[in-house]
Amino acid sequence: METLTDARQRPDARLLVVEDEPNILELLSASLRYAGFDVVTAAAGTEAVQAAQRDSMSSGGCAAAVPASRSSS
Repeated sequence: METLTDARQRPDARLLVVEDEPNILELLSASLRYAGFDVVTAAAGTEAVQAAQRDSMSSGGCAAAVPASRSSS
């Protein structure tokens, strides 16, 4: 029989967090772990693809903030 303590120790989901700013990556991953998620981190796209393949990620979502282009015409 599973106890409430056992259920709290089991992650709700595995999340891959990709962020190139180290402080944001650490803060976000720590917050998600505290909320009960199993977190895998990556600092760049290539590293994220490798982590997803290594850790058998089966689905995903994306939230991206891309700065506006600063190129001049």
